[in-house]
Amino acid sequence: MQKLKKIATLFKSIYFLKGASYGKNRIYKNFGGGAALGFLPGFESCKKAKILYNSDMRSHKKRSGFTLAEVLITLGVIGVVAALTIPQLVGTYKRKVVEARLSKFYSVMNQAIARSIEEHGDIPFESFSTNDNSEYLLNWYKEYVTKYITTIKEIKQSGSYVKIIFNDGSGFHSVLVQQSSKIYLYYFIDARNEWASFDGKNTFFFVYNPESKQVETFWQNQSYASKKSLCYNPNQKNSCAAVIQANGWKIPDDYPWIR
Repeated sequence: MQKLKKIATLFKSIYFLKGASYGKNRIYKNFGGGAALGFLPGFESCKKAKILYNSDMRSHKKRSGFTLAEVLITLGVIGVVAALTIPQLVGTYKRKVVEARLSKFYSVMNQAIARSIEEHGDIPFESFSTNDNSEYLLNWYKEYVTKYITTIKEIKQSGSYVKIIFNDGSGFHSVLVQQSSKIYLYYFIDARNEWASFDGKNTFFFVYNPESKQVETFWQNQSYASKKSLCYNPNQKNSCAAVIQANGWKIPDDYPWIR
């Protein structure tokens, strides 16, 4: 509305000045270039509103934009690129998380055991003839392992096994199998998804060997070919932690369970 008022003022001024000293011909002659408009009353306000200032109206260009077809084509290209790259990025991220957490778990557990041996001189260990040993195992962990780990969020007895959760959200279940000389550790990358079976993605198999007094990956001392054969078998997968360890805690390029 304000712009319309300013335009009306401008044309009133032009009408008023017809035949005046400025000259009818001079006004019309110079209208297109804007030279005479500077003398007209109200033109300063027109300049501020960017109306008829310093150019011919015919020289104003229309703004150009994208057509609907161009927008749709661009969105289609973006969709195709996203479909090709996002799964790969997600897979790469998952691999990095698994590699880092497996390596960290192995290191933290063995550092704790080493500190315990320094303090106690040895770590006593008992085998049982039944599976009802979770209370003993819980006390064993608290006395000889977990008190040397500062990143533990939770430790408790849960049925026939001991459950330990770390601050980063990973954790493990541990059992002392009947008449076994080793403690089994079922390590979970994400402890919210706890599964007893080994899937090579979230669940990995470790053991505590009382003879070497170390936490080891299952089949750690076997050949790489044997580890890989078990890990890549859909019905086994219990040596996948050993395969990743043997590869410098890096998931092999042909690893089938995390893409």
